[in-house]
Order: sequence, then C-alpha cells, then structure tokens
Amino acid sequence: MMSVFSKSPKEKQQPSLEANLGVDGTFADTIKNRFLDPIIQDAESQLSTIVAEIEDITKIQDEQRRRGLVKKIFDIPEALEGNGQLIDDIREKISALLFIKVVSGGEIENIPRLQLDDVGRLAMLSHSMLAYSRCLPRDCVDQLQTRVVTDVTTWMSRLFRFPDSSATFTPDSNSALVSIARLALHTRYERYASDGFTAIYAQPPVIYISAASRPGLPRYLATNLGLPLASIVLVSCNTVFGSQHSMDVSALEKHIEDDLSGGRIPLMVVGNAGTWLAGHTDN
Repeated sequence: MMSVFSKSPKEKQQPSLEANLGVDGTFADTIKNRFLDPIIQDAESQLSTIVAEIEDITKIQDEQRRRGLVKKIFDIPEALEGNGQLIDDIREKISALLFIKVVSGGEIENIPRLQLDDVGRLAMLSHSMLAYSRCLPRDCVDQLQTRVVTDVTTWMSRLFRFPDSSATFTPDSNSALVSIARLALHTRYERYASDGFTAIYAQPPVIYISAASRPGLPRYLATNLGLPLASIVLVSCNTVFGSQHSMDVSALEKHIEDDLSGGRIPLMVVGNAGTWLAGHTDN
C-alpha cells in the first residue's frame, strides 16, 4: 500500500536566513543598511539643523556688533572717525590753528610768530625736557633727577648763604609752605613724631600770616597740618605809614608778646616777597 504523509504546520519549511538578509549581502551589511544608516541619516539631519541655527545666531550677533561699532564711529566727531589721522596731518592742522586765522570775508591772515625772550625760551626748554624725560628708561630718569636736585640744591644754598641746607621740590607754593611748617613742628617739638598732637597740646604753636596773603591760605595750612584754625594768626597790614599791603611789624610784635604770655609758642612767620595781589614785599 502506498501511504501519503503530510507535514504538520510546525514542520513547514521556514524561510532561510539568507532570504531574510538578502541574497547578495552579508549579515553586517544588511544590519548597516536597515538599521544604522537611517539612524545616521537622522542624526546628520538634526546636526545640520543645529549647525544652521548656530550660524544664523552668529550672523545676528555679528550684525549687532557691526551696528554697535558703526554707532560708536558715528558718535565720534568727523575728524576722529575710522582709523584716525596721520601725525603729519595733525601737525599741519595744529600749525594752521596757531599761525593762521580766518578774517571777515573768508580771507586767510597769517598770525605773527611770538618772539620769545630768554625766559620764554627757558620755559619752552624746560617743558620740552619734561615731556622727553617721560619717555626715557627709569635709570636714565633717576640719573637726570639726581643731577638736577644736586645742582639746584648747591645753587640755592650758595645764593641764600646756607651752606648746610637741603632743597625740597614741591608742585606749588602752598605745598612748600606746608612742608616748611611740618619741618618747624618737628624741630620745635622733639616728641611730635611719636606723640603727635599731645606733644603740642600744652603749648600750642602759632603761625603768623599777613592779611594780604592769598585767600584760603590759613585754612589750607590748618587743614594740612592738623592744627586748629586758631593756630593761624592773620597780621594786619600797615595803615598809617608804608605800604598798605605789607605786614605791620608793630602788630606782629604785639601778637608775639600776647602769645608768649598766654603760653603759646610762636612757630613761624610767613612773609611775602611780592604779594599775590599787588606785588608788595613784607619788611
């Protein structure tokens, strides 16, 4: 007898792995084509979008910076816009401002050059040397400063007949007066450096200044020396005889006698060799 057997569903033939993966491709190539390539393509697409957004933001920021720079340039006067001007052009314009003027009708007239005397040339030389010295190395400046201080000190000591004196350089006359007053305080009160105001409390110092001195000088001295304003005494000027802008010697002597009897110490007298207002000199 011939028997016919049929296979159960479980025994049906399954598709081969090669059929699922492709006939010509390997397993790795198929995995790459079906799974990795779409992921990479999606990542590349997202990355391209992000890069494009960053570039757009960068362009916007660059445009904002450019607009800000343009605004700053437009806020600068016309002569200073952009990269500025050449030194030769600036020199020519300054020369034109100094030696050329425009008169009525638009005509140009030359300004006569100033004829400097010896004092003017000396002033120009000193300012030029000062400007030039600021460009020198520090050691050269120290050498020049030492020589100038030494020579000036020698000349001043011989001129005023103080062979053992030393010179002090200050920016103005008020600062020089404060330095001298401090020197007088340290000389008169031996413990002033260590005790300060307590050293002068029992016998306060007195400084005498002419009433024709520069306004504000008494307060300036009192403030910078740390003294009460009562320590600065204004001495009146002559009223009966002599110059009306010179210190009255008799009034000065009376102030000194009153201060000595009151337990105060006359510290110094500030005289004027040419008052600031009228050029008079105290005798």
